[in-house]
Amino acid sequence: MSDPLTNDARVHRAESGRIVASRHERDGPGDGHPGNHIRLKHSIDRHFAEHLG
Repeated sequence: MSDPLTNDARVHRAESGRIVASRHERDGPGDGHPGNHIRLKHSIDRHFAEHLG
């Protein structure tokens, strides 16, 4: 599966590679990584708790 940034005309190819490498280092190899979804849900919960009470 190719990374969506690879074919994004708004992002220069060199910058795309740097962004993808940084994201993979931080989050793991792909968007489907289970930890990403869990972290996202926790972030949303914290945001709502902070801003909505």
